[in-house]
Amino acid sequence: MKCDGYIPPKQVKPFRTGQKTDANDAIAIAVASRAANIKPARVLTIEEQGLQAVGKMRDLLDKQKLQLSNQVRGLLLEFGIIINKSIKSFKARIPEILEDAENQLPMPMRESLFQMWELYSRLEDDFQVMNKGLINLTGQDNVCKKFMKLEGVGPITSMRLKIQLGSGEHFNSGRQVSACIGLTPKQHSSGGKVQLGSVGKNSCDKPLRSCLFLGARAVVSKLKNRPAKTEKEKWLKALIERRGANCASMALANKNARTAYALLKNNTDYSPVLIAA
Repeated sequence: MKCDGYIPPKQVKPFRTGQKTDANDAIAIAVASRAANIKPARVLTIEEQGLQAVGKMRDLLDKQKLQLSNQVRGLLLEFGIIINKSIKSFKARIPEILEDAENQLPMPMRESLFQMWELYSRLEDDFQVMNKGLINLTGQDNVCKKFMKLEGVGPITSMRLKIQLGSGEHFNSGRQVSACIGLTPKQHSSGGKVQLGSVGKNSCDKPLRSCLFLGARAVVSKLKNRPAKTEKEKWLKALIERRGANCASMALANKNARTAYALLKNNTDYSPVLIAA
């Protein structure tokens, strides 16, 4: 990686000695900035920062919806009222519970439940508006449209990829991109002997990693029930049979991240190779 940008606090902390003071922090930053193995983070542009902010506010609304629904489920469970885990079941059951006069819910609880349902409905409406706006933004962006041609990459994933990659100049190879996102196996090597383990989850872009993996998992689930149409699907189908769905999904997520970097670096469009008839 190129040495432009700023040094993340996690990389500075190992260089600090003594207690956390401004003086010790300044010394640690100075020492870390001269270390050969430090990987500075890229500074986002104003456009990227704004896109990232919109994405984080969308994620906050989604998280608040989940927290509220889980809280209501737990409280109703104490009264013997069970709601299935799906959001569809939650939306269908709450109005039914409020209308049921024989479920023995106390009136204060019923009134509070109605307020929580109204709050959930407002959060749902706000989330849909913000999600639609974000989808429209990515649909107008040329880079995001390039990425959305990849298997399992949708509007939200393409937005996160654009923010992570930028212009691509911060990375020297596609492997650095996948390692930065957290899609490469952990390494424990010594004496020239390389030992690779499972894919690690630390020091990575967890939201982007999750989006890439879930998108790849959806592709794998559909591909298991139909024949391959492209060379990439042929490779993926063979990998599913050899290593299983989870391993194949992570491999596809890794390949998508590297391909996205190649598309950005070479200014090309993704075009899958069809299997010859």
